[in-house]
Amino acid sequence: MDARATGRAGLRRGRGRGMRRRGQILVIALLGMTVLVGLVFYVYNLGHQVNRRMDLQNTADAAGISAGAWMARSLNIIAMNNVAQSRLLSMVPLYDALPLATDMAFTEVDDWIGDEKYVQRGKVIGLQAQIDRLAALMGNPPPGVSSMTLERIRDGLIGVRNRLDGARTIIAPVYKAMNPDSDPDWMARTTVWSVPGVGGSPPHGKCFLGAVTLREISDAVKESAGLLSVANAVRFGRRNTARATVLVPIYPRMPAVKGGLGHFAYPLQHSLKVNLVDGGAEMVTAKDIGGAIPDWAWPHRLGPWARLLHRPRAFHWWFYHHHGEPPRGWRKSWGERVQTGPTVTSTHVRPPHGGRRIVGPTVGGGRTGHGAGRGHGWQRGGTYTTSHTPTEFNPKGYTTYGPYHWGRDAWILNYARYWHEDFGHAINDSRFNEYYKTLADTKLEYMFAGYSPGLKTIHVPNWITDFDRARQLGDNPEVLKTRTKYYVVEIISKVPETDPGWLSTTTITSHNLGDPIDQETDGWLPPEKLPVPKSTPEFPVTPLQQVGNLAIWRAMGKGIERIYSPEGELIDEWPVYFVWYWIFGGLDVGGSTQIRNPCNWDSSDELPAPLLLNTTEGDYTDDHDAGLRREKFTFLAVARHNTAVPFWRRRYHTANPMGSVLAMSQVEIFNHTSFGLWTQDWQAQLVPVTKWSDWVDKLKTGEGDVPLTEGWVGLDDVQHVHTFLSRLDPRIAEMHKNN
Repeated sequence: MDARATGRAGLRRGRGRGMRRRGQILVIALLGMTVLVGLVFYVYNLGHQVNRRMDLQNTADAAGISAGAWMARSLNIIAMNNVAQSRLLSMVPLYDALPLATDMAFTEVDDWIGDEKYVQRGKVIGLQAQIDRLAALMGNPPPGVSSMTLERIRDGLIGVRNRLDGARTIIAPVYKAMNPDSDPDWMARTTVWSVPGVGGSPPHGKCFLGAVTLREISDAVKESAGLLSVANAVRFGRRNTARATVLVPIYPRMPAVKGGLGHFAYPLQHSLKVNLVDGGAEMVTAKDIGGAIPDWAWPHRLGPWARLLHRPRAFHWWFYHHHGEPPRGWRKSWGERVQTGPTVTSTHVRPPHGGRRIVGPTVGGGRTGHGAGRGHGWQRGGTYTTSHTPTEFNPKGYTTYGPYHWGRDAWILNYARYWHEDFGHAINDSRFNEYYKTLADTKLEYMFAGYSPGLKTIHVPNWITDFDRARQLGDNPEVLKTRTKYYVVEIISKVPETDPGWLSTTTITSHNLGDPIDQETDGWLPPEKLPVPKSTPEFPVTPLQQVGNLAIWRAMGKGIERIYSPEGELIDEWPVYFVWYWIFGGLDVGGSTQIRNPCNWDSSDELPAPLLLNTTEGDYTDDHDAGLRREKFTFLAVARHNTAVPFWRRRYHTANPMGSVLAMSQVEIFNHTSFGLWTQDWQAQLVPVTKWSDWVDKLKTGEGDVPLTEGWVGLDDVQHVHTFLSRLDPRIAEMHKNN
């Protein structure tokens, strides 16, 4: 072979070896790219799993808090309904007493006045008739009586009439509203359980109807709270991509039991008296002013009236006067004042001055008005000291009061009792408060007296203000006589009534004519038996005589006015002359009427009732992992998702035999204010997961409740979660639940 052939053969052999080496770099590159892609998939899948775990924990938190919040809202609705029912029931006696109380008070005052302001009441007979007759006799007074005396008596009676008219003006709009001629039974349709003539089964009264409706709402809320809590948890789980959400207990049950009508006696009748001692308390209940709750216990279940809206010294009249509204609050404190600083003593100079004092017979006082002034004595001069010790109020306890006491005293009995911008204390001249309190308290007693209690009666006044007619009825033994009214005017003068200086400004004593005194006596008191001042040798009193043909009787007496020096020595004295005039006011010949029972139910009726906390299943304790709080007010939400990854699932699979990832969240339902079904302060919060084995056991025992969830929870999901949790080692479980 020549050299040329040999070279070509060598060249071919070199080329073959080079071509074989050229593919080695590509293989290495491909292997590296495969590892790199796998690493990218691994990192992506790992991040996806971490994010899924975090999202799943958020899902479990959302599911737990939504379930707990729903149960808390349900508890608040029931608490609101319990309080609202108690308020509606308190309105029954408060409202039902108004028509008769206002009718009695208005009619009585209107009879006393006797004018034509309310023409439907009839002719002029009472005070107005006396005033008119006195005015007509001014120019021709009866023998022994001066025109000035008649004028003073008339002015006094006008003052009484004006005060009574102020009371009547305040009562009149309420009277008209409560007793409409067009619909006399309208109040019954508001306050009476069973109204005759109204179709349908009771309750008919709006107050009772509202209370029964609230009871039915509470029953529905209780029955649906468990299912809706589960549904809320599952909905939140689904919306946050969880494959399954399980709430433990599987079907929560609200620990509430239905009470009875008698349980409303606590907020309406039984007060809660709390004596604070050494940081604790001693408590008693008393049938007084209401404000307790049926299952009260210190300090966790006191109810809204013992816990909320506290303002000490409630119902003080000065608060109403200065602030224009009754004080807010449901309890009043008591205690003692303790000294907070040294006592400061001050010395003051009192200038001496003399004085005057009238001594003699008197007719005493009465319901309204006062007698003539009798002086102020004398005052010795010199110095006197005053001391001031700074103190502060140290509360020792408090007493609650409920909606009935609040409505009766703060909003009705205090209506212009202490102040009215036009009439002052005018309503005090009527008996409205007396009538109203008797009627309302009796009707409240009916509410808790069982079926068909014996009805009580109240006296309904009927005042005869014409004296001749009153004399005729008073002397009739077959007529019931309740009260007799006279107005007494007392005049004191330095000269007799027959003297030309009678009632002159220079001879009459100061405050010579006080407001007429309203004196009332039980039964019939004819004028000849009037209790005139006793006659004594030192202070003689004349027999009682009628003034002309007026319904006025007069007696006269003598006394002494004495003048004293600043040292208390008698300087001078002179006789004074007393004249008393008794003006006939009226004779009450009214009868009694039964106090209507608005609570006329029978044993077959479904009455208003509260839902109460069922403490028999475990009482409250400060440990949230014990007692009723753990058993009924702690939930565990478990959210589950599978372990599949987005890419290359066959290569990236987990060794988890259950094929699931789970997240758990524990939620607690609590009430910081009062742990019971009367105070609307139920809330939900997330807490660390505790008592792992307890949740595992509840999952197993709760499998039978799965059908109650109406498809929201599947039995397979419950069993899957139970299997997963039960397989975890307790030490791993502790790590799992806190991470």
